[in-house]
Amino acid sequence: MTTYQDIFNNMDISTIDPSTISSQQDVLATLFPGIPLNSTMIDDWLAEELAKSGVIANSLDFLSGTEKQQQDILSMLPHSPPFSPNSMSDSSSCPKTPCTVSLFPDIAVVKKPAPVVTIMPKTCNLPRIAPRPTTQAVMATAPATPILKRRIMESAVVVDQDEIALKRQKNTDAARRSRLKKLVKMEHLEQRVSELESDNHHLNTRIAVLESEKSGLESKDISLEDRIRVLEAQLSEAHKALTKV
Repeated sequence: MTTYQDIFNNMDISTIDPSTISSQQDVLATLFPGIPLNSTMIDDWLAEELAKSGVIANSLDFLSGTEKQQQDILSMLPHSPPFSPNSMSDSSSCPKTPCTVSLFPDIAVVKKPAPVVTIMPKTCNLPRIAPRPTTQAVMATAPATPILKRRIMESAVVVDQDEIALKRQKNTDAARRSRLKKLVKMEHLEQRVSELESDNHHLNTRIAVLESEKSGLESKDISLEDRIRVLEAQLSEAHKALTKV
């Protein structure tokens, strides 16, 4: 569906002849040829757009004003010759001049700035320049070898010190374990010696008791042997006495 806004955007206000416009409907007939119009077809939007573009001073005055006021308003439009076949051919062959009255002043065409193209200078014909020898880099890298050696030596010394400290720690731990084992063994031996000494003392006491018992038994044996000899002597005397009788 075609609206007033679509038609209004496509129209050319420079082709309007104010001398041929006598009323409100003539304005619309000139602006929109081929469309049946009446006085009630002008809406608020069209009147407001005409007021914004400068064609009319006030949309309310245009809609409610008299024919004399509308003629005064229409006299402000730019003059242009009426339409004719020759003018149409001339207008088609010649480029149209831009409209001096802006229909939509709030919509401005912003021109994009042309892109800046940097033109590089041609270097194909320039003679080649040999690069200068960089002596500074060589001088800067020359002392790097002693520094590297010193760092390597320092790292090696640190590694050696770490290894020495680790070996010392291992030796200390081994010596501590060895001393601990010796102490445990000595304590065990001392305990065994004390046990053996107590056993020896007990055995010595037992030996003394047994020796005393032995001496008692030996003395008893001697007394018994003496008794046996006495009894044998008495027996022999008694036998002799019996044999004499």
